[in-house]
Amino acid sequence: QFLKDTYPHPIVDHLKVARIAREKVWAIRGSDSHKEIALKIQDKHGSRKKRFKKSNYERLSNNKKKLEQPAKEVQLGLFDRNGI
Repeated sequence: QFLKDTYPHPIVDHLKVARIAREKVWAIRGSDSHKEIALKIQDKHGSRKKRFKKSNYERLSNNKKKLEQPAKEVQLGLFDRNGI
């Protein structure tokens, strides 16, 4: 209540301007030329990591396989000469 009289009114309606900006961006992103450019950028700079997700069943079955295998002894003792 204190700042109501002294605080300036907004110059623009930020909700309306944000909606207009979103519409403009999506109009550009939906164009065919944008899709071609985006694919070229993805081919050149994109990650080569596979992005698909495994189903829960596959993920669980893989985890069980990993748990069933015995752990290998990799750390040598201080005076073991077999690893040298």
